[in-house]
Formats: sequence, C-alpha cells, structure tokens
Amino acid sequence: MCSPMMTETEPKVSVVGRYTEASAARALGVHRHTLERWRREGTARATLSSNGRIHYKGIEIIRIWNTH
Repeated sequence: MCSPMMTETEPKVSVVGRYTEASAARALGVHRHTLERWRREGTARATLSSNGRIHYKGIEIIRIWNTH
C-alpha cells in the first residue's frame, strides 16, 4: 500500500504542545483516519487525557512527519 500524501514542509507545532487527533492530522496534511490507523498499527504514539480524548505531543507529530 502506498503512503498517503503528507505535507512537504515540517509541521508548525510546538514540540511541548499537545494536539487533538484532528489538529495533528491537519498539521501533517493527512486525514484523521490515517493518523488513527497509524496509531492502531503502533507507528504513531498518542496519549489519553483524563477526559478520554486522544492527544499527540508536538514532538511526536514531528517524529511522524520525519519517518513517513
């Protein structure tokens, strides 16, 4: 399977920031479902907040961009 088209420029995120799945996907230039699939496959690491929402650290968004 080919890799989804991702933004060519490094995402403009704060390395210490926390981003929802939707905002992380926007920063990477991929669909939210693509990021969700990567999380399920173990290639993207997310954290679960106390209210049950999935978040990605800015440093993780940059790592994902560098490896895909």
